[in-house]
Amino acid sequence: KHQLRMKKFKEYLENEMMFTPNTAKSYSKQLKGFLLWQKSKGIRNRRVVYADVIEYLDCLKSRNLSHSAITGILKSMSHYFNFKGYKKNPVQNVKIKGREKKVLKNLRTQSEIDNIYLCYKELERKSGSVHARNLVVLGLVCYQGLKTNEIGLIEVEMVDFKKQTIEIPATIRTNKRILRLQVEQLLDLYQYVSEYRQEFIGKLGLKESRFLLVGNQRESDLGTILRQIPIELKKTRCRFVHFVNIRSSVIVNWLKTNSLRKVQYMAGHRCVSSTEKYREADISKLKNVVMKKHPMG
Repeated sequence: KHQLRMKKFKEYLENEMMFTPNTAKSYSKQLKGFLLWQKSKGIRNRRVVYADVIEYLDCLKSRNLSHSAITGILKSMSHYFNFKGYKKNPVQNVKIKGREKKVLKNLRTQSEIDNIYLCYKELERKSGSVHARNLVVLGLVCYQGLKTNEIGLIEVEMVDFKKQTIEIPATIRTNKRILRLQVEQLLDLYQYVSEYRQEFIGKLGLKESRFLLVGNQRESDLGTILRQIPIELKKTRCRFVHFVNIRSSVIVNWLKTNSLRKVQYMAGHRCVSSTEKYREADISKLKNVVMKKHPMG
């Protein structure tokens, strides 16, 4: 009976929560300790309540487990209670002291992101081809919210100008997806592909390259490109922090008009919990705005 329940729990994690088999297996393994503890306390025949979770949390702390290990165990328990159909999840309000959550700061509105792109586009051009290529890189972060390591993997055939879409290949941490190209970047991308890309290929002495973005010194030279853009943006009126900040802002902005699951797909997140962190960041930002305008609540 226990094995059957664990099998169904693993299937729930994979099929309904969309976790990878390895993640589902990890959560199932982390849950076993709690189920054994639950049996030892004689509470298997009644619903688990908040007080039970706190008691088990104290048990985990007494074993000197790391903050991340305890967090993982609590997550597995939370998923298990959702799987069991608890209307009020007893783990929901449990907070463990220790390492603070990473807070997303200085998030940008979409108009601010548009402005960063426009600022770079209007920069005085020393080299038309280099500027055009770098603008494409910036656009993929500003409008598709790509991680920088994903950009270098895109092949030219993955761009479909007729459908106005771009395919983003999977990485170790992100899923493959197809995203819409935005009107702000479409012409710039087309101009790079049709006019400037072949110039880079010729300079490297190549006949062709399968990659969308070609470097100055070698076929794949994304590191140099990524260093150039922030340096050049410092010459403008725009306050550019870093690429991670732009990606985070894009995802938070997506969540304002799209469902959680849709944004999970657009961001390439393997787990929906990764997307939820960005929703929490937006809620936290909203609370801060309210407190500044209405400090007495």
